[in-house]
Amino acid sequence: MKKHLFFLFAATAVACNVLFTSCDEDPASELSIENLKTATIEGTYLVVTDFTKDTTTLKTPSNIVVTAEIPYSELSPEATATGVYSVTGTYSNGKYSVTVPTSVKGSNVTVKLSQINGSVKKVDSTTVNVIWADETIDAGKLYPDQKITLDNKIITSGYTEVKTAGSEYVK
Repeated sequence: MKKHLFFLFAATAVACNVLFTSCDEDPASELSIENLKTATIEGTYLVVTDFTKDTTTLKTPSNIVVTAEIPYSELSPEATATGVYSVTGTYSNGKYSVTVPTSVKGSNVTVKLSQINGSVKKVDSTTVNVIWADETIDAGKLYPDQKITLDNKIITSGYTEVKTAGSEYVK
């Protein structure tokens, strides 16, 4: 019986030690943005897919990932962490939107649009598979409650012809 009480007492002491021991604060912990106001960036992103016609044929790319990046130092002057805060936006029917945290003094924001896989009908009527590279757009300095619309991004060139291997694009 004494053995059981000893083990019970020892287990209780270990549990209390674990519960009541504090951990040192991580000086490089992630920046808290809960109390920051936000700004919204909107824009249009389309590609030209048919160069055989007199009129431009624009296509809405699918599966675009829109992200915005803000340096930690732009969100808080006390930020000790280096790097950027990244947030994902939405993309639908050629339009994108992303809401970002901003500081009272303003925050510089960069918008990134992911690469696009697709096909292009060339002037000689041949169709080729292509990859359009990632796009990076400097949205400038944004302030709380600001809403901006960036210039339309219509990609007419800058693609790389590729071969397909199954469902994968290969350069």
